[in-house]
Amino acid sequence: ATPVGEPPAHAATPATLPSDVRLPIAPRATVVQAAPASAPSVAAHLAQNPIVECTPTFSAAVPEVGRAGPAEDEAHATLKQTDACTLLQVLELMEVHPGSERVQRAGVHAIGRLARDASQLKPQCIAASAAVASAATRFRESLMIQRLAMSALGSIVYLPVVAALVFQEALPIVFAAMIAFSQDLKLQALACEALARLAQTDRPAVVRGCLQACLSRHSHLAVGVCCQVLGRLSESGICHEGQILDALQPLVEGQPEHLELQHHASAALRRLVADQVVEASTAKRRVPQLLSTQWAHLLARFLGADVEEARERSTFHADVQVLFHEEVVRHFEYEASERCLHLLCHGAPGPARLCEVLRCLVENLEDYRGRLEARQMAWDATEGRLVPLDIGLRQRLSAEALAAMEAGLLASLQEASAAPGEAAQRRLARRTG
Repeated sequence: ATPVGEPPAHAATPATLPSDVRLPIAPRATVVQAAPASAPSVAAHLAQNPIVECTPTFSAAVPEVGRAGPAEDEAHATLKQTDACTLLQVLELMEVHPGSERVQRAGVHAIGRLARDASQLKPQCIAASAAVASAATRFRESLMIQRLAMSALGSIVYLPVVAALVFQEALPIVFAAMIAFSQDLKLQALACEALARLAQTDRPAVVRGCLQACLSRHSHLAVGVCCQVLGRLSESGICHEGQILDALQPLVEGQPEHLELQHHASAALRRLVADQVVEASTAKRRVPQLLSTQWAHLLARFLGADVEEARERSTFHADVQVLFHEEVVRHFEYEASERCLHLLCHGAPGPARLCEVLRCLVENLEDYRGRLEARQMAWDATEGRLVPLDIGLRQRLSAEALAAMEAGLLASLQEASAAPGEAAQRRLARRTG
């Protein structure tokens, strides 16, 4: 694979680009006309439609259900044949079989091949980009499709005028694939080549889109991918530290309430400084707070406050539930011993004392059920949260309370069946003292 920004020795620089721009990979043999002066500005488009989420904007079709049929086999065979169909026919076949992985894989590969023909690509560039994005999103766990999608997007955005049109569509797909397969070196190289070609139209816009797309994600892995991309683009001379800080500073200062973005931005800048992509002195002059370890620690504490609060709340409710059951059990044991002592002091026979213990158990269990009826919520240990008290949960909690009182019931029955005397009274007095 050709390194980003280093064209091979035998290749000539196409007439569409200035002489000081180093291409990410070898240019095609076909020489195309330069982009017209009226080509849309990516920077102006991003100013009106900033990238805030790495989510494609296309609408996915309903996946197919069932085994592959003759039509799918024919479509797959047609797409596998070189120069068997035009770009428009490829897009139509992919639209007919959106849930077939092999058809989508062959279709994405065909798009990457046919995108080299500028006469076919220009009228269908947006549809081709959307088709690649749809396949990459639908089969996001397929490494092969993700690799093919990165290669196809790199071919689609070869022309600056096309790159300006599909910038918003391509950038989220590239970063989603890079984050999902951050350990795959081949995919990372293909994705960086696609980003380098996107940078032909507007380098600051690519840097700004990179930071916006990665820092807005709820993942620390995205920060590492962002730093890796910016590092490779910087090594290739496509961007420099001034463009990185020019894009990062407005993001940080414009959203001070977004603590997660602030934390990710701090981690990203410290990583870029450590990798020598950005000079420490320049970063301290522009955004000094992002390099402060105390600031990063405070952000981490505030970000974890909600999780810590939820954990403390869960622990509190669980402890209250345990204490509630413990109180019910202890109350039954105390009341049973008190009744047995009263009957023993008045010379009641053994059967009467045993019946009184059982009556005490039933009354305490009914009292517990009455207390449950008065409550609307209860802690469910199996789910680990407060849940509404329905009939099923009330019955389960009652059964748990009865099981917890069984040990005290056996001890109370033994005391009630003991022979009358001062020793039995002293034992019961200790239990009620």
